[in-house]
Amino acid sequence: MTGERASLRLRLFAIALAAALVPMAPLSIVLLLQVRDGIYGRAIADARARLTDVLQRCSASIELPSPVRTAPTLPE
Repeated sequence: MTGERASLRLRLFAIALAAALVPMAPLSIVLLLQVRDGIYGRAIADARARLTDVLQRCSASIELPSPVRTAPTLPE
């Protein structure tokens, strides 16, 4: 009889534990999604900043040709 009672108590404990944990699942999913969004948002912001920096460096080092063309001179 004690084996059956222990099994019944274990089942009752498992049911009570599951009933307590089930409402926490959506909350934990929402929190994990917010953390993921924060990490990806920061990574994207860092990548944009690096690309902007590279663009500025490239545009500063390139000399654009003047729009006025002169005729080539012949050597004397």
